[in-house]
Amino acid sequence: MDQFNEYFIKYPDLYDKKIAIAFSGGSDSLALLYLFSQIFDKKKLIALYVNHGLRANNELNKESVLNKENCLALGVEYKEFIFREGEINAIAKERGNGVEDAARFCRYEKLITFCKENNYYALASAHTIDDQLETMIMRSFNGSSLLSLTCIKEYREQEGIKIIRPLLTYTKDELRLLLKVAGLSWSEDSTNKKTDYLRNRIRKEITPSVESIFPDAKQIVYRNAFLFTGLVNIVQDKVNSLSTNDIVNRKEYLLQEEIIRYNILSKLIKKYEIPSFKKVVHIDNVIKQKKDGFEVFGEVELLIKDDTFAINKVNTISKFSFVIENSKDQELEIFESKLKITSNESNDNTLLRIADEDISYPLIVRNVRSDDTLITDGGRVELNKFFSNWKIEERDRKKVIVLEDRNGLIAVFAKHLGGRDRIAKRVKTPLVGKTVKIYSIV
Repeated sequence: MDQFNEYFIKYPDLYDKKIAIAFSGGSDSLALLYLFSQIFDKKKLIALYVNHGLRANNELNKESVLNKENCLALGVEYKEFIFREGEINAIAKERGNGVEDAARFCRYEKLITFCKENNYYALASAHTIDDQLETMIMRSFNGSSLLSLTCIKEYREQEGIKIIRPLLTYTKDELRLLLKVAGLSWSEDSTNKKTDYLRNRIRKEITPSVESIFPDAKQIVYRNAFLFTGLVNIVQDKVNSLSTNDIVNRKEYLLQEEIIRYNILSKLIKKYEIPSFKKVVHIDNVIKQKKDGFEVFGEVELLIKDDTFAINKVNTISKFSFVIENSKDQELEIFESKLKITSNESNDNTLLRIADEDISYPLIVRNVRSDDTLITDGGRVELNKFFSNWKIEERDRKKVIVLEDRNGLIAVFAKHLGGRDRIAKRVKTPLVGKTVKIYSIV
């Protein structure tokens, strides 16, 4: 009981508040309910049970009956939420992260919604130090970030509701002993025996081996999770101070340690997709090496200008590619414009004239890339230099159209953006006696 009281000394705002308890009927949640009933006003408590519809009806019915009996004995109100059979599986398929993830998502959605609608200040869950050890093992090897090693937090907020976990200093064995002394019986979830769930497999196959080698593993994990929380808070404060908006000061960014830089990028990318470590490291390297310009990384793009950079979602307008297999006259619709290829002559000398004999088909029509260059009479030139001279803004450069064949870039079209159209030196050959095509943006 002293351990339980110490938690609320740390978080005095919880006293005299309405608190809902996530109640599965198992030993951990029953012990949580029992401890709350001993020190809190029972009229301000409620036990919330979620039936996910994932087990046999006879097992769930027995569990429901025992739950009601225990809540009645402890003098705490009891409420059930029931999902239809197959409903969680359907949501799991939609989310694509497995049944465990779907069950947790749906459970918290129900519980948080109830708390908000009924003015409950906090939702208590019965995670123990055993759960903390399992989580540490799982996150250490499933690719989670270093910051996730804070594992299960003892106090956090979700949609205005405090999520509290007062049992993180208890072991499951300690809680079961507590219940036996109190004369209370709990339910056993049959799915806990299945090893096709990741956490169950860790609990049965890995945790016992870890504890046999390191007897103090649980206490060490509890201490490390506490220390990691402090470190994470320091890192997050720094990350937030450097990325208060969508534009980041590049000089300040490059002065930071990798863990700060990587978390700034993760925060920016997370607005548009789930960031991968590989992508974060790649973008960080580009920021360190690249001059002004933009580069696309899957669904996001990096824009660097002067001493700042930003991460944005790639507009579908920035990605296009067409293949031209032959020299027929044709028009390609691109953005609000058309690329016209015709054999008809024109008096407009600004239009690009290219001989078919100088093209090694197929011809590719695509958007410009940040590393594109064009070989001119003066040598190889980065297209970004042309764009800067033509004063074409970085974001408009995605609308620049280029032509390339098997031997490289042939032409660049930027006149429709206020720039110029240019062709490569190798196709500036004499056109007499050749099949000439005129390329233009209309």
